[in-house]
Amino acid sequence: MNGTFGVFGVSFVSVDYGAMRSTILANNEQGFLDIGEFSPFAYALGFGYAKSLTNKFSVGGQIKYAFQDLGGGVVGFGADESPQTKKFNVGVLAFDFGILYKTGYKSLMFGMNIRNFSQEIEYLEESFQLPLNFEMGISMNVLDFTEMDTENHKLLVSIDATHPRDYPEQLDMGVEYVFQKTLALRMGYTTPTDEQGVSFGVGFSPTVSGMNMVLDYAYTPFGIFNDVHRFSFNVSF
Repeated sequence: MNGTFGVFGVSFVSVDYGAMRSTILANNEQGFLDIGEFSPFAYALGFGYAKSLTNKFSVGGQIKYAFQDLGGGVVGFGADESPQTKKFNVGVLAFDFGILYKTGYKSLMFGMNIRNFSQEIEYLEESFQLPLNFEMGISMNVLDFTEMDTENHKLLVSIDATHPRDYPEQLDMGVEYVFQKTLALRMGYTTPTDEQGVSFGVGFSPTVSGMNMVLDYAYTPFGIFNDVHRFSFNVSF
């Protein structure tokens, strides 16, 4: 919801890893014992707020609940050598925070955000935090340097540098062409990466009964993990 008091938002992200077989080491001919099937999944539900403090400076944040279920697992054996199992699931509150600065030079903008700030959580013995990410980026409509109509045509170029807690630094580069603020075509690339290829996307932003809608689709080839398809739908009023 967008208004004079700022922008309010709700987000929901989920992932289903599919069904898997659960095994443990065993002193038998196969060398393992099949203890059944499990279906891990995870989701995050968030509520966000953002506001422009000046005509150049904006801030925003989100509080979210993240939950992950890794199914059950064997944690020991009883006196009769029967397996003792435990359910491995945990949920935690996490916070995101970001700022956006419009430089005043044409459409040049800088931004930064911190994602997944949380307390430590524990499945069994070892405790850990969510994968904390720090990201800085820059973007600009490069058609500002031409005589093209920038109201109906935009060619946004962006570069983001990401510093994860548990992964090497990454550089994300993207290009987006927007026609009449309605149709968007996108392409992006991340480096370094083991499996992820070049991403492609398309967006459609119609206005229906005074409501601004955004429908986005993105495709990313992920090598041995097959292809990833992302869909998102936003409404502001």
